[in-house]
Amino acid sequence: MSRTNKKITILVSIGYGLTDIMGGGAFTVIGAWLLFFYTTFVGLSPVEAASIVAIARIVDAVVSLFMGSFTDHFYKNPLGRRFGRRRFFLLVGAPLMLVYILLWVTGMSFWFYLAVYLTFEVIAAMVLIPWETLPSEMTKDFNSRTKLSTCRMFLSASGTFLATFIPGLLITHFGEHDPHAYFINGVVFAVLFMFCVFISWKVTWECELTPEMFAELKSHSSTHVLYGEGCGGRETV
Repeated sequence: MSRTNKKITILVSIGYGLTDIMGGGAFTVIGAWLLFFYTTFVGLSPVEAASIVAIARIVDAVVSLFMGSFTDHFYKNPLGRRFGRRRFFLLVGAPLMLVYILLWVTGMSFWFYLAVYLTFEVIAAMVLIPWETLPSEMTKDFNSRTKLSTCRMFLSASGTFLATFIPGLLITHFGEHDPHAYFINGVVFAVLFMFCVFISWKVTWECELTPEMFAELKSHSSTHVLYGEGCGGRETV
């Protein structure tokens, strides 16, 4: 059976949407607390703290433009043919979610915090951009795509709720001026994001390589071995 004909169950929809807990939650926490953390516990000036966020926005815009085209053509790469041109980035991105913890450590320099923030922005874009295209890869049915999108929106809202609820609990317990609250918050969310992205990778799939893709690969090499995501094995052309 073609992978685009596989049934989109409610569990698959939830598994797919879990990644938007990261999409909705990570930057809600950052927007609410990171500048305060930088200026209060790290010792950065308001200008330094704001410049980190501003530079990261520019980098994110550039990476986002690049990632879409990059993943579109990733099937030409052996890794893309083996693991999927979209889902490969979820598999790689899941453990890299732990970088989120480093946003909330103290005692480092401006350049450390800039590098970590830029790294997390790139990782988030690397995961979210190919992940957003998966519904069109998984099914051609409009109702099934609607089910995926509905679960995604619900879980994104859940991520936003958790991004206010969990920090509130920790700050109430430790106090607003205790850096441990923010570090523990970072650990909790990093682990949560890692499992969410991994589950999305586990339950999703991609469509088969099209004849046009095979023809393009054949034009590059007449002896290439293809491991198409969802192609039911391997094919030599």
